[in-house]
Amino acid sequence: MKPRSHIGGDDMSAEILEALRRGESWAFDRVYTRYATPLKNYISSLTGNEEEARELNHDVFVALWTGRDKIVPEKGIRGFLFQRATHLAMNWFDHEKVKQRYREFRARNLDAAISPDMQLMGEELRTMIELFLQGLPQQRQAIFRLRHHEGLSVEDIATRLGLSVSTIRNNLSMVTTAIRDLIVVWIFIMHRI
Repeated sequence: MKPRSHIGGDDMSAEILEALRRGESWAFDRVYTRYATPLKNYISSLTGNEEEARELNHDVFVALWTGRDKIVPEKGIRGFLFQRATHLAMNWFDHEKVKQRYREFRARNLDAAISPDMQLMGEELRTMIELFLQGLPQQRQAIFRLRHHEGLSVEDIATRLGLSVSTIRNNLSMVTTAIRDLIVVWIFIMHRI
């Protein structure tokens, strides 16, 4: 009887998988070369989205590389790869469902809830806040815009501007409080009209 050179239906020998477990890139390349296309095709058949299949396929191989120390060469690698691909595809579906439900909710409720008058009032409020921001000292304006328009963290803003984290926090607190007060006054005025 001929000895089996491949374990668990895999095309990868235990020696290649052991090398992969040790972090040898040539072994990763062999596994990638063998399984990248079949996995992408499998994921594409699940999602029906070629672009997403490429991204998820990439994620499978990132998971393989980062978790390579847990590889059990005797168990093979095919099962892990296809199981991981299935898991990622199912997560993608769940995320797509949430996005679709949100789009449907917005289509049903948001458009009907916001009248042209409300839209106009929102634009007026944004304009008033923008004028308020333009009247602030440059540094305070920059801090607010970096935080709320560019989404930078307090630490990133401090690094970028060469200021302390506490200075950034204090400035953000002052601007946020002032804007909140401005909105309260605006709501009071609009309620009286």
